[in-house]
Amino acid sequence: MRLPVFVYGTTLLAHTQRLITGRTFPARPARLGGFRRGLVEGKLFPSLRREAGSQVFGALLEQVEHAHLDLLDLYEGERWERIRVEVEVGPGQTSPAWAWLLVGPYAQRVTDAPFDLDRYLSYDLEAFSDQLGLPR
Repeated sequence: MRLPVFVYGTTLLAHTQRLITGRTFPARPARLGGFRRGLVEGKLFPSLRREAGSQVFGALLEQVEHAHLDLLDLYEGERWERIRVEVEVGPGQTSPAWAWLLVGPYAQRVTDAPFDLDRYLSYDLEAFSDQLGLPR
């Protein structure tokens, strides 16, 4: 089933999308309820964790083909699971979407520390690219 993708961390950036899939995607603001975003312990990127009453602001990427999902799955790796979620895209408007979150024992490494995209762009992007062996 072809669904849009909800992004909330490093894949919010066109730069990261292009590195992973070879392209960027049309996007619109979206909100995911029932989850919290937190930095992964010792890492520069966040994950989701289920938390009643919480919400995560991100973006809904559209026109994502199956081949792009496969590339995103490879990027996220085996410690992550792609799940189907329902996001709010406007007052009273929702959309089904795919999202990734850490699973198994790795899910316990999601901290309460917030992910700050501006800080990431200013300080962490180069270090993150180096960790993954990606071009800058």
